[in-house]
Amino acid sequence: MRQYPWYQEQWETLFHDLERFPHALIIHGQDNAVCDDFAQNLCHALLCQNRLADVACGACDNCLWVNNHSHPDFFSVDAEGNETTDKLIPVKVIRSLKNFFELTSHQSHGKKIAYIARAHRMNKESSNALLKIVEEPPNDCLIILSTSQLDAIIPTVKSRSRLVHLHQPVQEDGLAYLQTLNLDMDASTLAFFGNSPVAAINERDTYDHAKSIVRALSDGEALNPDAIKNDWLDYGLAWLVTVMQKWSYDLLLFKLTQEISYFPAEKSALEKLAGKSSLPNMLVFQKKLNEIKAYASKPVNKEINMEVMMMEYRKMFR
Repeated sequence: MRQYPWYQEQWETLFHDLERFPHALIIHGQDNAVCDDFAQNLCHALLCQNRLADVACGACDNCLWVNNHSHPDFFSVDAEGNETTDKLIPVKVIRSLKNFFELTSHQSHGKKIAYIARAHRMNKESSNALLKIVEEPPNDCLIILSTSQLDAIIPTVKSRSRLVHLHQPVQEDGLAYLQTLNLDMDASTLAFFGNSPVAAINERDTYDHAKSIVRALSDGEALNPDAIKNDWLDYGLAWLVTVMQKWSYDLLLFKLTQEISYFPAEKSALEKLAGKSSLPNMLVFQKKLNEIKAYASKPVNKEINMEVMMMEYRKMFR
């Protein structure tokens, strides 16, 4: 894998014996974006007609078709040129794979590849429809799934697939990678993104916004209502809930272990707030955040939900 050096071993292993390549792969790890990128790069490399070892040439007809999202031997579910959504994958989409695989490959001796992004979005009917295909795989066909929720994939599909785990890189590797891209990000920035350099790259514009929010949250019970701005919702309610979850998780973690996960640069503020907080109230607040997160992406009144979160936040310190 050229883009992420810490996955090079997994990448090379896949290409070591192409004659015995599995008919189904599940690329799984903590980060959806990483799994998506790895899987799509894999599809591209396998479809390339002038591949050099394990690298797509980028110039052949197949590569051009892939880049234009028009390759006749490539079926992509929710990943061609668009940001993958969280919507469920309907059963009719999975059933259409059968028709796709029944068509003759455009290339002689070529593979037909189907890619299902974030496969945990399949419901029971979709999963069972996929199982029927995986149980009796067509010749010269490959199905690749990516997911950050391996447990959501039904066991019978997992047992008929090769699992490729993408571990999180250690912080040192992540920082070194960011430096090769000339990105000015330190360990504190990387920590906010769960030490995922890919998430840090894709979402780096949100970090300064998150820092301004936690600066206000550092006031604890004394949080001034005037400090709560509507622009806190610029990236959506679900994003704001995630920031609150990370902050409250660090509060709880510091209170219990004196450790910090997401906001190491805010140690003094977290230490002060942890000393004033009530453990039962912390757990109640975590539960409230989980409840809001469950519907945060739906059309709801974001401002009211933000106010509810802030009121519940202050209660932790009473």
